[in-house]
Order: sequence, then C-alpha cells, then structure tokens
Amino acid sequence: MMKYLFSFAITFFVTACQAQPDASNSANYVVQGLAEAAANTPYLAKVQHVNVVEESAIDPVTQEEYQRHVYSADVLTTYRGTNEVKISYAVRVEKGEDTALDNTPVIIALCRDTLGLLYWPGTGSQFPVNRQTELWLQQHEKTLQQQNSTDSWCAD
Repeated sequence: MMKYLFSFAITFFVTACQAQPDASNSANYVVQGLAEAAANTPYLAKVQHVNVVEESAIDPVTQEEYQRHVYSADVLTTYRGTNEVKISYAVRVEKGEDTALDNTPVIIALCRDTLGLLYWPGTGSQFPVNRQTELWLQQHEKTLQQQNSTDSWCAD
C-alpha cells in the first residue's frame, strides 16, 4: 500500500511541476517581441499615457469612415527615432471599442505616415516595462538608434 501511495505522490508532484508556467519563457517571448518590433518600426519609446480621445476619420484610399483612438503620452525615454517630450498617435479601432486609459508606463513601437504623424502598427507593438525589457533595451541602446528599421510593420 505504501508503495502505491509513494508512486501516486511522485506522479502528482511531477505533473504539478510540469503544469506550472515557465516565467523565463514568458519573459523571453516578450523580449523577442520587443526585438522584432524594434527592427520593424521607426519609433520606439517608453511612454506614460495621459489622454485618449475617440474620433471618426475617413480612409483616404477607400473613403470609408472608421473609428480611431488618439493617444497622448509623455515620453520617458526614446530608444529609436526623434527625441520628443510628448507624442500623440492614432490607433484604428472597431466602432464602439472602449477608450480606457492606463497610465502605467509602457514601451511602444510606432510607425510614421507620409505626413510624419505617428500611428500604432497593431498587436505586438506595446510591451511592459520590467527587468527583462529594461535590460534588453540597455544592452541594445547604441544599436537601436543607429540601426535602420525595415519599417515592414508600417503600411505607408
């Protein structure tokens, strides 16, 4: 009986350990995403959002109306692109999408349109400020400003 109980306990603990998420894999995934965003967009900065406004706009190509959120943010650190104290950028959204504002600092990768205005290229363009992302940015500080971006995430 003790043999079966011991076997059950070992199986239980091995299964439980395997089910735990690996925080280092998650952190590595975020850093890999940050590296990809940095290589594919012309602007990368740590910002703190201060305002968001919902507005309607007209697509210049299709002439269709769409919704967008225009975010304003204080720039805490610029990693790639023009150093600015404040920025605003547009995010194309579904009609009626919530305009909740989170003022926790984040790292954001943005594109510039033909008029020089910043816009959000899509999912995978915003990253948490944490030990792993800060360390990666510190290690790549010089190359981020010097390296040419492919701008492949940017439509314009």
